[in-house]
Amino acid sequence: MNVFILGALISTFLSNDATALILTPVVFYTLTTRLRLNPLPFMFACTFIADTASFTLPVSNPINFLFTWAFSQAQDLGAFLKHLPAASLLAIGLNIILFVLLFRKQIPAQFEPEEMEDRARLLVKMAGISLCLSRLAWL
Repeated sequence: MNVFILGALISTFLSNDATALILTPVVFYTLTTRLRLNPLPFMFACTFIADTASFTLPVSNPINFLFTWAFSQAQDLGAFLKHLPAASLLAIGLNIILFVLLFRKQIPAQFEPEEMEDRARLLVKMAGISLCLSRLAWL
């Protein structure tokens, strides 16, 4: 669930490319070297949430600019933007439900954060800090 939440936030406020380039390697490294879990479900989660959550805001995906421009030309931009977040949240929710159903046997029922080693925690914190700094640089 954390992969979906973090992936949705990164895709929404940065871009789907940022999720693929920043979150995916961090998740893969943490799962394979530190937690010794099967990375396949989590890699699929990173990929799909990057695409699904990239429609949350007009700035989340370059394709959204085309939609925004087309709707602004038709003077229906307000209607488009009004329905965009609800549709994105629905798509994200369906994405999570689908992955839980598909990968329920491969994902541990419980996961204790204490199992993560200090190095993996540091890596996740550094990824979060670099995301915040990169976002501030864009402002």
